[in-house]
Amino acid sequence: MQKNKKITSVNAAMALGLPPSVVEEWAEVLEEKGLVKIVYPAAPMLSPVIMLPSEEETITVEEKEKRARVRRAREQKALVKQKKKEYIRMLKELRRMRKELAGLKKKAEKIARAYESINRELEKLGPEPDIELERLLQELDAVREELAGLKKYEKKVRKHAALLKKKEEIEQAIREFLGLREKSEVLEKLGRLDREEEMIRESLRVISEMKQELKQVKKDLRKARGAKAKILKAKAEDLQAWVSYEKEVSQDLRRVLEKKKELEKRLAELPEGEWDKKTEQELERLHKLLDDVTREIKAIEEEVPEVGEVGEKIKALQSREQEILERVLASYETEKQARNALKKRTAIQELKEKQKILKRRLDEQNDTIRRVHKIIKQSESAVERARSEYEEAKKAFHKKSVSPERKIVYVVLAALTAAVILAYLVV
Repeated sequence: MQKNKKITSVNAAMALGLPPSVVEEWAEVLEEKGLVKIVYPAAPMLSPVIMLPSEEETITVEEKEKRARVRRAREQKALVKQKKKEYIRMLKELRRMRKELAGLKKKAEKIARAYESINRELEKLGPEPDIELERLLQELDAVREELAGLKKYEKKVRKHAALLKKKEEIEQAIREFLGLREKSEVLEKLGRLDREEEMIRESLRVISEMKQELKQVKKDLRKARGAKAKILKAKAEDLQAWVSYEKEVSQDLRRVLEKKKELEKRLAELPEGEWDKKTEQELERLHKLLDDVTREIKAIEEEVPEVGEVGEKIKALQSREQEILERVLASYETEKQARNALKKRTAIQELKEKQKILKRRLDEQNDTIRRVHKIIKQSESAVERARSEYEEAKKAFHKKSVSPERKIVYVVLAALTAAVILAYLVV
């Protein structure tokens, strides 16, 4: 002040780095002490001017009242400005929330349309196929995949099985040829037994004759005397010695007959044909062929461990594949039709999952809409209160702070301001 003599409150605030209100409070204190003089412009929107008073200058009661009136007007104007700012801010926030609510409703309608679209698709697809079909086709695919993995062994397995069968046939032929050789041996044995039987029967016939002769000698011995009796006695003893072999010879005959019976039974079991040089050569050929087949079988078993189990596994898998197909085809005409039905079930499941997600999103959206709607209702009440407070503050400002000659101007300005705010609300 000593340097500039006079300065506006705004310039002083900028120079001191303080708010204008603080500078004005300080100026009022200095004015009360008579150190400065504050000159308030006629228009309340202009900043007051602070200057050094002259020695003659004194502040009258009317001037103090004028200054007090201007100060109150400025305070009331600041309050009106604050209420207006708060009112406009709340209006903007209310408009933003209404716009957000409209967007939420639009999004909820879009979700609802998508939900209904899925419902229509589900109605077109019809009922969902049985879950058993999915299990069967999955198992069928697994069986076929495993069979495909074993396919590289299939030729070896088939060859192994064929070789085993061939080996069995060769062994059977060998057994038959060996049977012919055995038959030859049996026939030879039977021939020997026939000759032995003939000899034994001849011996029994001789013994039978000796028995008759012994009977006659014994009869003659009872009548004979002297030397004749001695001769007959010696003859009788000699005949008796031969007759005593009858039991042993009879046992030999039974043994021979039993052995012949066993051989004849075995002979009946042996194949037709005769053992000769050609048969013997054929048997040698079969033995050689058997050795070759056995070597091939061993080579396959070394190349494919547990080839027998692999073959059995392939058979089991093929059997299971056929069993599954029969169960599937019991309900569907073709496997393709069954697989199409499975695709339909997959599509239905996917649609139901999407529908579930949409339902959850729709519920969440509706909850958000209800919350925002409730907040908007509360905000509308708050905006209405802010408007009332703004109008009351404005009326008070015009009533207390405006001079009569300017009231008409401020009324017009207030009307224009109200029209602008109304237009903003409409927009």
